Amino acid sequence: MARILLVDDAPAEFALGQSFLGRAGAFALVSGTDEEVLDRIRALRPDVVLLEARRSGKSALARCRAIRADAAIARTPVVFLAAPADAPRCLAAGGDGVAARPLTVARLVELVRKLVPVREREHDRAALTARVRVMGNGHEGLGFTRDVGAGGLFLHTGEPCVRGELVELAVRMPMRGEDEVRAAGRIVRLEAVSDSAGVTGVAVAFEHLSPRDRIEMARFAREHTRGVA
Repeated sequence: MARILLVDDAPAEFALGQSFLGRAGAFALVSGTDEEVLDRIRALRPDVVLLEARRSGKSALARCRAIRADAAIARTPVVFLAAPADAPRCLAAGGDGVAARPLTVARLVELVRKLVPVREREHDRAALTARVRVMGNGHEGLGFTRDVGAGGLFLHTGEPCVRGELVELAVRMPMRGEDEVRAAGRIVRLEAVSDSAGVTGVAVAFEHLSPRDRIEMARFAREHTRGVA
């Protein structure tokens, strides 16, 4: 399940939302000041932010605008939990969608399916620890894969990465020996792995991969898949 962040100012309703999202495999956050909310979004890098727009909804609208104005998190999908009549204001503030209450698990899953890039999950993937060179935005760094497939890979790296960034990859695959598999892909998800070591988990969906490499990656994944989550 995607990582979902609920921003809600009402403690009682927040407790209900936290319980609901917990059952859905996500997580929730009771909001503090606007800057505290932005800090948590920057730190947690959720796949989707749910902004509860109760009453006038002015705070939620302002927070959405602040998210869009922050380059580090501007691409984060934002969905308002609001009345249908408030949809035009929510979308004008930069929201990606508006969900009416009550939000069921089925509707939450559908929202995530629409808003979160999951192409790297649509193919067989195999657990693999292999060295990978990551090149993007004028810098080059090293990382190690956690799993790979024809649609993308997940790697751990200490290099700075930005969601939505296009990167070039050179992966040492077992079937290729010293000959690296070259690919270009877009970063679709970031996960904190170790705050102390500065290591980040990075999901990359391939956008450019040669037909030969795609076939070989798909074959490797089929032959070595062990139920990667």
